[in-house]
Amino acid sequence: MDSESWKKTVNLLIIALNGSSALLVLGSLFLVEIFSVIYGLSNGIAVQSGYSGVAVASALQGLVSQSVYLHDGILESYVLTIVALMLLETSFMLFLRRNERASGGARRYVAMHTGFGFIYALIFAIVFIDSATYLNEIYLWAIYIGIAATLSIGIALNYVIRLPGNHSTGMRRSIKVDPSRPFSNMMELRDQIFGNMHGDIRVVDKHFNSVALSNFHRLVVDSIKQFKSVTIITSTEMMDTNFGKNVSDFKREMESDNVKFELRFMDEGDKVEQHERIILDDAVAYKIPPFNIINNRSEHVIMIGHNEARKRFDYLYRRAISFQNYSIKQARKPEAQGI
Repeated sequence: MDSESWKKTVNLLIIALNGSSALLVLGSLFLVEIFSVIYGLSNGIAVQSGYSGVAVASALQGLVSQSVYLHDGILESYVLTIVALMLLETSFMLFLRRNERASGGARRYVAMHTGFGFIYALIFAIVFIDSATYLNEIYLWAIYIGIAATLSIGIALNYVIRLPGNHSTGMRRSIKVDPSRPFSNMMELRDQIFGNMHGDIRVVDKHFNSVALSNFHRLVVDSIKQFKSVTIITSTEMMDTNFGKNVSDFKREMESDNVKFELRFMDEGDKVEQHERIILDDAVAYKIPPFNIINNRSEHVIMIGHNEARKRFDYLYRRAISFQNYSIKQARKPEAQGI
């Protein structure tokens, strides 16, 4: 299953899971109401009978005799409501982590949700066995449908989220860069990681210069058709004299392949604080060496959490200035105008 198909399938299942969890919350609250009303009615009949000295009518004796089970039903329905709220919370957290195919975050929440679903079904079965007579209201179909949907979707999601795809089968979790094998390093990085990236590519590397751009091109040249866009955030620390022309040429080539290209320069404060280099696509993220020495520096390329990497990238992106605006700003400086 490719990345886009996987994402659509998972998103649909997670939305359905949130819906089934909400059904269970509503059904559980209604169950509390049913047991509370019937228990109050049962106790009221018993108290009234004792106060007036009139025997309970035979038609109501069965209801009065069930007061203990009804009281237990109230307590059990409270527990069901708590479990249902845990299901809803877990499904919402899963929605927030829906893109974390490569990390264990989404998988843990899927497993937790499925576990809570089985616990809910077990408790409801106990309630049903003791009090089936009172559980024929049409509103309780919310619970029946919710349980069936929660368990079936949970099982399906446990399978789909582990399903092999372009990212999980073609990409390594880590690669050790051996400085004595620069050519082989480049081939391994291209085949195992960069050649399998898809969608929107985002890079943070404050030492990204013309050499880095050349290395980046070597790593992605055979997979550019898989990209929608490439966005690079760097700094002016190592910008060489040909960098502007090289960026412009590279941008034209990318756009001729219908790939949007953007380069931005970090905020001055971020430039001091940002030391890690990262690359991420729509599903996976890696910590990498600087692109200008990516194939000859003794370092590991390591898969990292996608959500955290995306948040960091978005933060830097918002504060960065575009290459075009930076060029205009530099051209307007007095020294550039010979003043």
